[in-house]
Amino acid sequence: MRRAADCPTLLVESAHAFEEMKAYIQDRYEGVYALESSVDTDGRVVDHIPADAHPAARRWGGLATAPDEDPPHVPEPYGQKRSDPRSEQIVHPEAGRPVTAQVLPADTTPL
Repeated sequence: MRRAADCPTLLVESAHAFEEMKAYIQDRYEGVYALESSVDTDGRVVDHIPADAHPAARRWGGLATAPDEDPPHVPEPYGQKRSDPRSEQIVHPEAGRPVTAQVLPADTTPL
């Protein structure tokens, strides 16, 4: 592992500040391991870790879950509502990049 002092292009306040950040991250992820890894449609590696090992779960006593109730009613807007072109990209993805659902291993969460 390289030290901050050996990397002149790093944009940190000091070598001490870098070592402090590194220690924080190492502490946060200590004991976290991937049960399985996959690659998303953008080519990024996604690790699937035990849900109870996720740093947020360890800090807050569990991961957030969606409520069981229906979302609140949103009133209709006044006047004509224009379509947002960005939503078309979500509803109709590019032909060369189909979106597929991925089944996660049991009791894991992506990280």
